[in-house]
Amino acid sequence: ARVELRRARIALQDRTIAAPFDGFVGSTDIDRGDRVTPDTLITTLDDRSHLYISFDIPEIFIGELLPGDAVALETWGAAGPRVSGEVVDIGSRIDPQTRTFAVRAKVENVDDRLRPGMSFRVGVNLEGEMFAVIAETGVQWGTEGAYVWSVDDGKAVRKPVRIIERREGRVLVDGDLSSGDIIVVEGVQRMRDGIDVSYDLPGLAD
Repeated sequence: ARVELRRARIALQDRTIAAPFDGFVGSTDIDRGDRVTPDTLITTLDDRSHLYISFDIPEIFIGELLPGDAVALETWGAAGPRVSGEVVDIGSRIDPQTRTFAVRAKVENVDDRLRPGMSFRVGVNLEGEMFAVIAETGVQWGTEGAYVWSVDDGKAVRKPVRIIERREGRVLVDGDLSSGDIIVVEGVQRMRDGIDVSYDLPGLAD
């Protein structure tokens, strides 16, 4: 009898599956009597107390986003909740195809309204380097590279710039420019260093 009891206990143990952590189980396609092996998918188990959200950030912001920084998230559904999360992990390399790096954020799911596998809109408050944005027609090229014509005290001044990025008719440039500077974008062919320049706001050259 003791041997049979021991065998029964071993058989029960072999047919008992315990979850490695607390969570929610999903539906299953296993029926009573089916043979189960270590490779058989029985069900899913999710700890929904918090979720991890993965997203990509352009490489220009590398170093601007750090673990512990806050992110805002909302689901794509119109009635979906808006939640805040915290960056917990940042990828160690740049994807050569997309020129982005991976970021992972942790979101607390206190009211259990979020589900694993959901897609989110992610908002990150990042402030990169500040560059002047001017019309593409204002950028000229010379033997020493790109430059623009600035109007200082009514005089034309040639200022070298470095092209950072082009955006649909506008150009981000880096150079000796300040907020509020007047840049010539029309009539640039007539510009010479030191000539008088008259203009009509918002800065169109005569």
